[in-house]
Amino acid sequence: MLARDAGVVLSRATMDGWVMRVGHLLGAIAPAMRKEVLEGSYLQADETTVMVQRRPERLGRNHQASAVS
Repeated sequence: MLARDAGVVLSRATMDGWVMRVGHLLGAIAPAMRKEVLEGSYLQADETTVMVQRRPERLGRNHQASAVS
């Protein structure tokens, strides 16, 4: 998308590195988020289904995404 929309070409390794770094940084706030969620009186989740595009060999057809556990 960056190449198509902005003319910026980045290697997969560069983008993977960015994602790993952000994950590491966000890991520092995970304990605080967990504590806040568990201290609440109730937990609410959005279980709305989402339609996703199929792989190129099934182009033009969508399917309902399944939950990941």
